[in-house]
Amino acid sequence: MDLLDAPVATEGPNLIVLPDVSAAEKVAWEREFLSFPITPHPGLESMAKLGGQGMNTLAEVVSEHTGRRLRLLALVVQVREIYTKTGQPMAFVKVEDLAGAAEVTVFPRVYEQTRPLWEAGKLLVVEGKVARRDEVVNLLVDRARTPEVDKVLQTRRPSKPPGPRTPANWS
Repeated sequence: MDLLDAPVATEGPNLIVLPDVSAAEKVAWEREFLSFPITPHPGLESMAKLGGQGMNTLAEVVSEHTGRRLRLLALVVQVREIYTKTGQPMAFVKVEDLAGAAEVTVFPRVYEQTRPLWEAGKLLVVEGKVARRDEVVNLLVDRARTPEVDKVLQTRRPSKPPGPRTPANWS
């Protein structure tokens, strides 16, 4: 009997079929096991599309801009919730954008209003003030919202302030 005449197996090995894993979950696993992601984060493509519309970058947070207000489009990477001495929740959040990564601080008042937004893998528009303490630069968050809500708010804002009310423009 020749090797080429041998019967051919028509069935493969019995493999377990696992459900597909989302790209965000894959990135989270890579971060957990390797300490850095190999797969490009799915939110980075959205950032490239949405960025540049009056947004700053995280590179500007870590540079010398203490006291300046910034508006960022950032991807939430990790949320560390803590409680203040008075028992109020607040968070230290690691975020990244196309220019780098940084930590932002969300104090209790803002965190209470925006708590559902702070989940790993979410893309947010974050506004706040750059602060420096012991050579560590941080963004103190005043506002946070999804890019969709931010886009609606940006289109509602008038490009110039309205003039004085007169009977001609009452309506």
